[in-house]
Amino acid sequence: MKPLRTLLLLTILCLLSAASGCRKAPDRKIWYFYEEVCAACDVPGKFRALFSQKTGDLSLPEESIPTVCNVFSQGGEETWRTLCQERGIPEEGQTLPMVVTSAGWAFGEDIAPNLRRLVCQSLGLADDRTYTYYYRPDCGDCVRSDPVVEAAFAARPELSLISIDTTDPEPKAAFKALLMEMQVPEEEWQVPFLLYNDRYLSGVDAILENLPDFLAP
Repeated sequence: MKPLRTLLLLTILCLLSAASGCRKAPDRKIWYFYEEVCAACDVPGKFRALFSQKTGDLSLPEESIPTVCNVFSQGGEETWRTLCQERGIPEEGQTLPMVVTSAGWAFGEDIAPNLRRLVCQSLGLADDRTYTYYYRPDCGDCVRSDPVVEAAFAARPELSLISIDTTDPEPKAAFKALLMEMQVPEEEWQVPFLLYNDRYLSGVDAILENLPDFLAP
């Protein structure tokens, strides 16, 4: 019986080893798609400068160096459309320019504020430079805080600010769920609301009075 048990054990170990070898490696590739016929515009150079600005402090693996693809070039659009299909990106979201990672995608003006978040999430890294700002366009307090917040982040381009309009029911419900999850006192359930990890500033007065210290390294 002993030889049989030994053979069985070796077979199980071989199967486990083979299964381990077949495991798919983490997808660390970062894509940037754009469409441009003007070489002098240097779109790739501008994106790489933005990428360095937002992620220059991170130790990234070599395979995470962005792959920049001009869909105007031969085969470029096919590569882009195929990747969008593989990632389940809806047609209405297939807009250029676009960044695609294993953690998600962003396009147009949403690339700059979301770039660091997408890179960190795709690589399993902590993101210590992305803030989220909840607001509503018709909110008087937001009208007061918006330009101050925008100016503060413009002066700190290495930081990223994701702005979320809470007007529509879906983002409003998500904002409320976040407040409940964070156990924020109900008297602070309001916009403007600036969030950084588990820290926050609630209301225009708190933002105007504490913003510089809140953004301090």
